[in-house]
Amino acid sequence: MQYLRMSDSQQHYSLARQTEINAAFATRQGYAIIRTYTDEAVSGVSIRSRHGMMALINDVLASPDFEAIIVADVTRWGRFQDSDEASHYEFICREAGVDVIYSSELFANDGSPAASVLKGVRRAMAAEFSRSLSTRTKAGNRQALLFGGCLGGKAPYGFAKIAVDPAAARAELQAGAVDPARLRRPLRYEWSNAEEVSVVRRIFRQFVREGRSALEIARGLDRNGVKHREATWTSARVGAVLDNTLTAGILTFAKSVNHLGDRIKLPATQWSRVRHLRPMVSLKVFQDAATRRAARVRQNHTDTELINALRCLGDAHGVLSHSLVARRGLVAPSVYTRRFGSLRRAFDLAGETRSTGRRTWRKEDLTWAKVRPALERRLAEEGHLSIRVIDGCDDLPNSNTLRRRFGPLEALYPAVGEMRTRTERLQHAQARRARRVPDAVGVGAPRAANRWVSVKPVTAHPAQQAGPLLIVDCGPAQALSRPAPPPVPIASVPRVLRPAAQYIRMSTRQQKTSIGLQMQAIADYCASHGYEIVRTYIDAGRSGLSTRGRTGLMALLADVVDDPEYSSVIVFDVSRWGRYQDPDEAAHYEFLCRSSGVAVRYCSEPATSKPTADSAIVTSVQRLLAAEFSRQRSADVRSGQKLRRDSGLWPGGNVPFGFSRASSPPGDDEPRVLAREERKPKGATSVRVVWGPPEEVAAVRRVFELFVDEVQSAVAAAATLNGEDRPTRWGQSWTARRVRSILRNELVIGVLALGRREILLGETSPIRPRDAWSRRTVLPPMIDPGVFSEAQARLDGDGPRRVTDALLLAELRRLLAQHTRLDRSLVESFGRFAVRRYVVRFGSLQAAIRQVGFVRIDRDRQNSEPLDNETVKIRLRRILKETGHLSVALINRRGDIPCAATLRKQFGSMDALYEQIGYPTDRAEQMRRAWASRRARAAGGDGA
Repeated sequence: MQYLRMSDSQQHYSLARQTEINAAFATRQGYAIIRTYTDEAVSGVSIRSRHGMMALINDVLASPDFEAIIVADVTRWGRFQDSDEASHYEFICREAGVDVIYSSELFANDGSPAASVLKGVRRAMAAEFSRSLSTRTKAGNRQALLFGGCLGGKAPYGFAKIAVDPAAARAELQAGAVDPARLRRPLRYEWSNAEEVSVVRRIFRQFVREGRSALEIARGLDRNGVKHREATWTSARVGAVLDNTLTAGILTFAKSVNHLGDRIKLPATQWSRVRHLRPMVSLKVFQDAATRRAARVRQNHTDTELINALRCLGDAHGVLSHSLVARRGLVAPSVYTRRFGSLRRAFDLAGETRSTGRRTWRKEDLTWAKVRPALERRLAEEGHLSIRVIDGCDDLPNSNTLRRRFGPLEALYPAVGEMRTRTERLQHAQARRARRVPDAVGVGAPRAANRWVSVKPVTAHPAQQAGPLLIVDCGPAQALSRPAPPPVPIASVPRVLRPAAQYIRMSTRQQKTSIGLQMQAIADYCASHGYEIVRTYIDAGRSGLSTRGRTGLMALLADVVDDPEYSSVIVFDVSRWGRYQDPDEAAHYEFLCRSSGVAVRYCSEPATSKPTADSAIVTSVQRLLAAEFSRQRSADVRSGQKLRRDSGLWPGGNVPFGFSRASSPPGDDEPRVLAREERKPKGATSVRVVWGPPEEVAAVRRVFELFVDEVQSAVAAAATLNGEDRPTRWGQSWTARRVRSILRNELVIGVLALGRREILLGETSPIRPRDAWSRRTVLPPMIDPGVFSEAQARLDGDGPRRVTDALLLAELRRLLAQHTRLDRSLVESFGRFAVRRYVVRFGSLQAAIRQVGFVRIDRDRQNSEPLDNETVKIRLRRILKETGHLSVALINRRGDIPCAATLRKQFGSMDALYEQIGYPTDRAEQMRRAWASRRARAAGGDGA
């Protein structure tokens, strides 16, 4: 399919040109265009209003019937100001198996690092073109307005647009009409017809001289049959006439900024004004109307005024609360929340100490037996109960807590003896306050009860244009019981730290200092930029090639989408975010955060956190460098492994059963055998594979003897080895799988076979054919090559082609009859066939088990009553005393306790449960105990 877009309706040639380019490209490359998505006259700076683009994305996500999307060039895909947004939509298509192909920019279709850099630069150039065009357009519009022109849109009531050509010929444009020669003839505002001019003057006369409101004027105009251009007159249309500065001959523009599709409103002090035409009303009349209308605008108080108002309110009432501020405060509580983060923080700045003096009530202590005496005592002291009385008592929870715990307060009052109605309680409170000597100052709207408070409206400074300012007159100084508190300077209000999360990742467990260094760098960055870390996400020992296994990043993205408590994510650098081989994948996850209102900031690379073209280019290059580092490191590792393999050295990893590793230090001809999981010494030049301990060598030879000489199956050989008490490497019992792995290992004849699989950048390739492996003789043979060949021939003869579904199910029935249960561990230990055969044939092992009529025990236990923690611990200790060991398989076999999966959810992990019952959590120790238990049962005649 193809996607077409043009930015302006005048670009009639654009769609045809794009269609022609895409068709020629599709013919050359062998594509058939089956569908076309089009966005006509839609800007590319965002996806807003791009219905064709949104339909394309929806079809891609819903099983598309096409393999590629052909676009003319990068700019037609979009001029997104955030380059990561373009990468985001491309990555979505690529994840769904649909490629985005640019027909006129073939370099962008190559997946090489150079192509990725060029595509990132092209996206940044496309975004910069829109930014530059937007800036030039705004500058041109401003220049035209300064010289007496006007912009698009409809002319306001009372005025008309006039098109003027160089010959000074005037042509009036009707509302909604477009000047056919508007590109060469400027537009100006002029007075409209005499009827509209007289209506405008009538509105100002009635509003200023007669004192009528806008609503009264609108109703009067409708009664007199005066029609507006749109419809009937309303108070909003009358207000638009009164606010229009053109009536005073002044053109006001730049009230808002339309930047890249987003309209931002500017304060009145930043508006631009220019003398445009002769006034329709005098400037004094317009200013009087503006002053009267501004008197209705709410004053924007400073932080100092708000804090001082809280102090006066606290002095007047003794306590500050949300209800008190809402009823008697200077502004609404939401204003304090917006300014200071919360109303509680504003209380702290005002010196409110209720949080330290009031008792902290725990949930278990909040009972009616403890609350009732305090309510009765408060009723006896005050004579009535109310929200103010309850909130002013330190021995009681606040009114909101009482509501949540016991229900409405009106239902509590009769229980403590307050039988009066709400009106009677209010009259009693007013009478009590009237008898009280005023010893403090109240703040708020003037009321009869606050005779000593007066509010004087004072006209604001002309530069503010924000209406009257309320000045509180506290009366004579002798009426105060103490001096008024000093005003709080604005500088003393602490800066509110912005909440942020930090993401930390290290690739290997050997990087012991990586996490500490990243956290320290992020802490320094937060201290200098005003951030406060509220959440930490860590991925320790996880590769950055993909999101597989990165639980920290997955939790971060889940929290970001689900209304997070922070607005930024701080990361050390781009490589810690990920070394994705597809740079668009890194951009995709960043854009998910940014679209949810969470910015991703790199503390060691601040240039990548700015929304500019050069920042987008730098970020794209940094992502490519991070990906290239992994590619180069992977190539070096593969080259080193090939060199070691060709030299007969051990390439790395655990050696098979029956063998050990030996290092050769410099200057020492005698190699030293390395213990299991012991790392190579720093000075060692090479590590070779040698025969292992004598008991392991004897066990390997015994396996071939049982399989070849005695013609036993792998299952029978495993049972024989378990009966002979031959331990495996980790103290586990012998299984058919372990027997087959020894029989297949070519090291027993001294041949090191490598290349079975290829792991490239975290992706594992399928198993290659055996004749494609590389082999090299590195040891003397432990087993005769002829015996090994006979074993291979027998294993190949018992291949999967000779095993039918009926035979596999018969084996499961045999195991069920013998052990009365079926699970994965039992099939691996005692079954004739590997679990993977059941997965290949039946889709999963559980599907095969269901066909033989077995229902898992843990499924039955889901319907039983849950056990508490102590009961589970008691039963586990009893099982441990009976068997001598514990394991997941043993727990799943028991029907008297929940299964292991349920226990993990209940206790967090099996290790946490083992620690609580005193069982060792070390894996090797658990295996040794299990092996000792099996030997004890075998010796006592209780074999499996």
